[in-house]
Amino acid sequence: MDKMERAFYYVSFDLAFLSKTGNEFQSLFSSIMSARYPTDFISTRTWGQEGDHKCDGYILSTGSFYQVYAPDDLDAKTAVKKMQDDFAGALEKWHEKIENWVFVHNARVGVPPHILQQLTDFKKDNASIEFTHMGKQELKNILFETNDNCIRSILGSVPTYQDVNNLSMEAIKQTLLGLAKKSSAPMGIITPVSEKKLEANGLSEESKILFEAGMIKSNLIDSFFRQWHDPSLEERAAIEMNNLYKAAASECPDPDSVFQKILTTISGDGLGNPSATISALTIMAYFFQTCDIFEQPREEGKHDIAH
Repeated sequence: MDKMERAFYYVSFDLAFLSKTGNEFQSLFSSIMSARYPTDFISTRTWGQEGDHKCDGYILSTGSFYQVYAPDDLDAKTAVKKMQDDFAGALEKWHEKIENWVFVHNARVGVPPHILQQLTDFKKDNASIEFTHMGKQELKNILFETNDNCIRSILGSVPTYQDVNNLSMEAIKQTLLGLAKKSSAPMGIITPVSEKKLEANGLSEESKILFEAGMIKSNLIDSFFRQWHDPSLEERAAIEMNNLYKAAASECPDPDSVFQKILTTISGDGLGNPSATISALTIMAYFFQTCDIFEQPREEGKHDIAH
């Protein structure tokens, strides 16, 4: 796959990881593990009163047993109790077959300290077993070790360069008018940005690739504004982009999450509608260049670059 498609799949994975809980998350996990270890990974399911033997999947060749926990809210007390109960149950059922015990979780950022502490406590009492965790980055790495067809099968379709080339004025019109209607803020000034803005915001290579793809047709946005009968449309759209950026920046933990939040908010369908997604991406790229939806780079030599 080309670099833009791969970048979109990075975004698609992040959105899937953040949106799925419970059985949906477990299904995502099983799909990824089965794709990565097609002849070795065995996904388990509940079997009557036997349950799942406190194991959501295993690789017998390495003695690796996986327990998935993906609630709506990963609070410390409940998570630790879940880990303790599941490991005790697995040890009772599987005994010496367990060489590695992996706790799979849906923490949005990093590794919660209570999970690390409990894994450390397990190790103290079970020296022969290795204890690890699998979160967002670990699961993402495993998925992108598979081939392109597996990634497409698990995450579905994403926009392509052909969708960029096919972007129409009508798609831009619908997205811009919907965006401008939301703005209730007073008129402001659109501030030009420097060429170093991508680097200044700490965006990943994938987010940079998508911004650059959006810039391919960003001239259509300028043409549309020049032709539109309402001269205030650009300013109203710019104001709403600022509003979206400020809201996302206050809610999201990192620049890539801010990027994804704005993109999915504007497009409305995640990545499921290529026309809407490319239109939103192109509008983002236009206002990234012409107004402050991300941070401006600070003057070199006087300040550190803000992320």
